[in-house]
Amino acid sequence: MAAAVTAGVGPLTTQVASNTAALAPATSSKAGLVKPGTGLAVSADGTLSTNGTGGTAYTLPAASTSALGGIKVGANLTVAADGTISGPAPSGGSYTLPAATAAALGGVKAGTGLAVTTDGTLSTTGAGGTATPLSNATPQPAFGPGGPGIGTAAARDDHYHPAAPGVTIRPITVAGPVTVLASDAGGFIVINKTTGEATTVNLLDGVRVTVKDGKGDAATNPITLTPPANGAIDGQPTKVMDSAYDALGVLSYGGGKFGLY
Repeated sequence: MAAAVTAGVGPLTTQVASNTAALAPATSSKAGLVKPGTGLAVSADGTLSTNGTGGTAYTLPAASTSALGGIKVGANLTVAADGTISGPAPSGGSYTLPAATAAALGGVKAGTGLAVTTDGTLSTTGAGGTATPLSNATPQPAFGPGGPGIGTAAARDDHYHPAAPGVTIRPITVAGPVTVLASDAGGFIVINKTTGEATTVNLLDGVRVTVKDGKGDAATNPITLTPPANGAIDGQPTKVMDSAYDALGVLSYGGGKFGLY
């Protein structure tokens, strides 16, 4: 049978007091004595536990487009035991983007003269084609023995581009014959008379001009091109325009000789 021991004065009492005095309070860097604080409790056998008080409970926020957070599983989603969230497999297998055609939308690849940036922007690079300015075109051969401006790039330019500087368009709305003037050179004479009638256009030596049926009644009211005395148009004494909206270009070779184009 164990005997009760009562501490008294002597060596044992001195040892306990010495050990208690040597154990200092605990710090963040040193072990030592502690006392239960807020949210902690000590049982009779010395077990230290939390009691669920003395702090603020953490609440997981909901996820948003700009912040992480908790989510709830909605329709067409599943969560595995390890927390993995999954969606259903695409119906019909994986999607393949079709190639674009002239009639249907689809995917394209950048070809010659095109470039794609990392963000998908499609742009032209200025390559892949060659543009030839009209001013660099090769002059056409002359239509006849020769004449001022015939066959040159400048002569072609003012014919094919009526809006080019220096090109004249002279509408004819009054009755009577029409005489080509030096100022009509390289330009157009448009027959568009207020009252329809047959019209004679007297050509001028050395002047290239285009004559046009602007009224569209040449089948009823023909336009007759006439050279100066003893002249000829492609070997003929006159040239009659008798088709609606007809147009003829007339070249002057000099010496009363003319050709059509």
